[in-house]
Amino acid sequence: MIIQIIHLLLSIVTTIVAGACLLRAYVFWLRIGFHPQSSNALMSYLYPVSDWIIKPIRNLLGTKGKIDVASISAAFLIILGKVLIIWILSGSRQLFSAVIILAIFELIDLILSGVMMMVIIHIIFSWVNNFSPTQQFLGLLVEPILRPIRDKIPKLGMLDLSPLALVVIIQILQIIVANIKQSI
Repeated sequence: MIIQIIHLLLSIVTTIVAGACLLRAYVFWLRIGFHPQSSNALMSYLYPVSDWIIKPIRNLLGTKGKIDVASISAAFLIILGKVLIIWILSGSRQLFSAVIILAIFELIDLILSGVMMMVIIHIIFSWVNNFSPTQQFLGLLVEPILRPIRDKIPKLGMLDLSPLALVVIIQILQIIVANIKQSI
């Protein structure tokens, strides 16, 4: 029971901090203007939550190209820490290499969950408040993912099925990832 409670608490903290790191990496990849004094509430949340781990890694690795390796590495290290703590507390007999592989699959699952959450929030905001700054920011994040799907699936009048198709694809991928994680 104690391990389950610790796992829950670690999962919450990991999701928030590693999710913020991954979102920073995605925003960097999209080349969206990103600074701590941004008027966007989401952007001003990302820096305090993730800077403490990204800055030292960025100082070590530097910044090169279009991929924010420091943010992705920070997210992975946070998830690896969670998996390692659970591994130690549970007294698991798995090899340490299995811990690293589990952390990789947890990172993939967090990415998939994050994309799904962004798509669902984007859909809800498009029904409620289409002109809010948050909706515009989410549009910048979600549209590059939806565009290839939208090109393949025709619209049904005013109904755009690409978000639904993306959610189904993500759920299928999550099932595959969960099954692979269980087999480890």
